[in-house]
Amino acid sequence: MSALNLPRWHLVRHYAIGITIGLVVGIPIYFTVSQTFLSQEVGAVNDSSSVHDNKTGVGGSDNITDKTKFFPADYELAEGDPQVAWNDLQENDQIHVGRLVELINTVNAWIARDGLGVLNEIHESVTDRELRSALFGNVIFTAAKEIGYQALFYKAQEIFSDDELRHEFLWRLANMWAPLNPVGSFATAAQIENKHVRAETLKSVAEIWAKTDIELLKKWLHTMPSVVINHAELMVMMATAEQSPTDALAYLPNVARTSYEELLITTITNHWKTRDTESALEWALNHEFTNDRIRNRTLGNVLYEIAKTDLDRALQIATSEPEDDFGRGPEAFLIAHIAAQDIDQAIEMLPRVRAGDSQNYAYEVIGRHLSREYEFDRAVELGGHITDDGSKRDFFDSILPSWAIHDPVNLFKEIPSLPTKYLRSRAAMHLVDAESYRHNVLTEQQLDEVRPYITTQDLREMVDRRSMMAALEIDSMVINPASAFPFNPNIGDQLKNYFQIQSSF
Repeated sequence: MSALNLPRWHLVRHYAIGITIGLVVGIPIYFTVSQTFLSQEVGAVNDSSSVHDNKTGVGGSDNITDKTKFFPADYELAEGDPQVAWNDLQENDQIHVGRLVELINTVNAWIARDGLGVLNEIHESVTDRELRSALFGNVIFTAAKEIGYQALFYKAQEIFSDDELRHEFLWRLANMWAPLNPVGSFATAAQIENKHVRAETLKSVAEIWAKTDIELLKKWLHTMPSVVINHAELMVMMATAEQSPTDALAYLPNVARTSYEELLITTITNHWKTRDTESALEWALNHEFTNDRIRNRTLGNVLYEIAKTDLDRALQIATSEPEDDFGRGPEAFLIAHIAAQDIDQAIEMLPRVRAGDSQNYAYEVIGRHLSREYEFDRAVELGGHITDDGSKRDFFDSILPSWAIHDPVNLFKEIPSLPTKYLRSRAAMHLVDAESYRHNVLTEQQLDEVRPYITTQDLREMVDRRSMMAALEIDSMVINPASAFPFNPNIGDQLKNYFQIQSSF
């Protein structure tokens, strides 16, 4: 057996606990340390073409019954029936991350008694994805330690009746296996029946593979299916950019004028500028980028590193360089980086940015950061300093959606004082729009007061967008990723009725 297949369970345990704490409790330092330990160990192993892990002696999934006692005896509950304990927690609305340790112990005891099939029931009662991730990660770690990842993979395919559960479990299993044995994880994940889940799982494994053993991944690229090979090649480029930015420059012609070009350039820049800032600056100033926009974004990124110790020099270089085709100089992108860390400093720098599109873009970026901090009053005050009407509209359009979602009552109060009819209409539109995701925040009376502000053009935009979303074939309820509020698929028709719009409209 090659070194690649030797058990490293003490490291995997660190990795699994790191995932749980990082996702649920929010202590990324622990996760980083755990992952570092694992990466160092994996990086030291020899190359191997084996698709099996350290438990291949278990005889395959046919010899594993659902009643297999995956977990040691110390996972048994001290007293009581684990299924009854779970049901009690559910009835008392205690299935949440605050009870994580108790939930893990209960699930472990239940599976130890009845087998993995109990996850069919558990999956239905855990709606929090982060909590489900923590519970599944613990189950996978413990079960794989006993029977091996490959056997667990086949068993999961066999016993999970719910497609969503099976797909989520297999995806997570493959990702936990990948740092130990990327070849085995990839080859086994290629057997997932669902085409979409198979492709996404293989891509995810390739990302981990690139970070743990990039040279081995390069050797296996030619064996990969077409649906994933481009992504795997990109992961090789990205991993190279992180490990040796100057070596990754050779890949730039391969991604020129593609959607991956700026991503690779940004990764190269991020890792180069911290290791050799002056060398990175010389490259950014002299490299023949495919367009001026990418050049100025890259310059702004490198100059941010210089600005940490010499802001005047960074600004002098930025303002001496030409603006791009959109009229934005490197200083606008420099301010974008600064605003992400220190909004007050970014605001102080605004007078030093060239007037016109560079300064307008800087205002807009700072406004977005203020809205992310829910400092909407400061954003309104800042936007009042913009003199160009078009730029002012762009500024407020960048903050109004967030304002409507996170502080609707205050926005409702501010609508009459917004400086233009356009902004008052957009604010009212976003308020009503947000109400389709999150009901009963505004009263019917408030909605009646909002109605007159919305122009016909904005009303048409809102109704058309909602009607289009309602036409999509989506099961019962959609979750908006930006707001996490439930979406009412009938909102298009409801808005038409509410505003008494003719069907021809």
